[in-house]
Amino acid sequence: MEGLGASLSTPELICIALSGFGCDATPVEVDVEVTLGDINLKMPTWDEFKGVGDNMDKFKALNMEINIFKLKNVIGLPPTMVDAFLESPAKDPASLTITFLSVMLNYDNNHNAEDPPRQKLMDEFKHLIQFCWLAHKQLIQPLTYSNSDDPKVTSWCCKLHEINITQTIETQTHGVDAQISDRDQQVVYTLMSLHQKMDSNQATQIEKEEAKKPGSKTSSQTHKT
Repeated sequence: MEGLGASLSTPELICIALSGFGCDATPVEVDVEVTLGDINLKMPTWDEFKGVGDNMDKFKALNMEINIFKLKNVIGLPPTMVDAFLESPAKDPASLTITFLSVMLNYDNNHNAEDPPRQKLMDEFKHLIQFCWLAHKQLIQPLTYSNSDDPKVTSWCCKLHEINITQTIETQTHGVDAQISDRDQQVVYTLMSLHQKMDSNQATQIEKEEAKKPGSKTSSQTHKT
């Protein structure tokens, strides 16, 4: 999620994000003023969470204790957990928690003998597990968002896709002659569609501004479906 605006040319601040993954991600505007808030809730102890292991029923049966969880109602995934999230077949909070716990435990066990020792993921990212439990209990107010047709937002989205395409092609063609994959073709198609949409929005805006000028003549058109 990023902020767009808050400048002399664009005073209004718009919170924007991409909804979806890869070439299917579309630009959205997030209503943070209304739905972004603080969390201050009781939850199970961390020892209880660590004792869940891969038992989803045990995780679901955990009850609130005296521990207080303080955070916002939105959380970012650390890089270590991103692949686990994307590869998880189920995206509900309980299933994701079991996946995250497994990744954390395996990582900590594999790096336990390093010198100097690394900080354990189970301790560093315990707030992620706690957040998932609150989400499973439906105690977190979700953010609301809407698809955006704002030319500034679609332009921002196009730039992100362009960066992704450039990095993908450079990775594929480094030292080898690689053909563009089907996924890359889909990304290119999405990018072209976004460019066309942005150009159309800009043309419509210019038309409206011209129509407001004194002495301008516009024709009235009615579109029926």
